[in-house]
Amino acid sequence: MVTGTDGRRRRHSATQRSAVLARYAGSGMSVAEFCRSESISVATLRRWQSEARGDDAPHAVAPAGFLDLGAVGGGGSAVTIEVDLGGGVLLRVRRG
Repeated sequence: MVTGTDGRRRRHSATQRSAVLARYAGSGMSVAEFCRSESISVATLRRWQSEARGDDAPHAVAPAGFLDLGAVGGGGSAVTIEVDLGGGVLLRVRRG
């Protein structure tokens, strides 16, 4: 949904969203420039991209892989690592 020049919210169909995304892909413009030219917000464009990819969580971060805590803070020093898992869940790992 985007606010039009009359101050009312506009809804875009799936076909319209796909067309906007195709125009952006071929535009060669920055996100900000393109969004200004289409009168949509950057957040709207990003959400449409996420929906087109089928992302369930548009702000999800790809897993970083394995983290060897033995290599962190070597020399027997204490180390605390905190990972915010979202939804109010914080994972805290302490070593030493």
